[in-house]
Order: sequence, then structure tokens, then C-alpha cells
Amino acid sequence: MLALAEIDYSGIADPLRRICSYAAKWEPERDEYRLTPVIYPVKVDNRLAKRMRSVAIATYEALGCRGYARVDMRVRGGEPYVLEVNPNPDISPDAGFARAALAAGHTYPEMVERILHLAGG
Repeated sequence: MLALAEIDYSGIADPLRRICSYAAKWEPERDEYRLTPVIYPVKVDNRLAKRMRSVAIATYEALGCRGYARVDMRVRGGEPYVLEVNPNPDISPDAGFARAALAAGHTYPEMVERILHLAGG
């Protein structure tokens, strides 16, 4: 399990625009990108962190994921809700998965080696 991360949407006033769009992920010149910083690792209370980890693992297992995956959630009223599961998230050095691995104490080469090990390579 890697470090929990959060996309901070507080810079976007309109709640209907609080989504992680293509521009928010990949276009640094766009407002969506600048107004949605990612926090690694996010600070949440222990109960919520345990609940989020439990939900992520249960979701991963229920969907038959193998090796590595990313489980995206929203938290409402202290309860995590799964939005989507990405069974093959981007692992480039500047992508969120690699940044979460770094925040969890893994170097990029260690992360790649672990993924290869999980794949049986």
C-alpha cells in the first residue's frame, strides 16, 4: 500500500468543476492544473486512513486486480466511496503513482523493481 494522496479542489469555487480532467492532470499552463495540487502524503486521522486502506484492498481483491493498481475515492461525511480503479496506472517518474511511491519511502527504481517482481519478472 502506498501513501494516501489527495487532490485539493479547494481552489475551484464551483463544486461542479471539481473533477480531475485531462487539463488538471497534464496541462500545466491551465487553471485546472494549477488549482488542483496533489498532496502526498495526505494527513487524515487514523480511523479514516485505516478505512480507506481497507476499502482499497477489498476493491482491489473484488475486481481481481493483480500486481499493482490505483483505487480512486472521494470521502463524504467521513466515509470513503470508490470512484474508479485503474489496474494499470501511469508509472512514469512524474505521474501520481510514482509520487505516491516516493512519499511512501520508495525510490523510482525500487518501485519499478517491485512491480516487475509482482509480475513474476
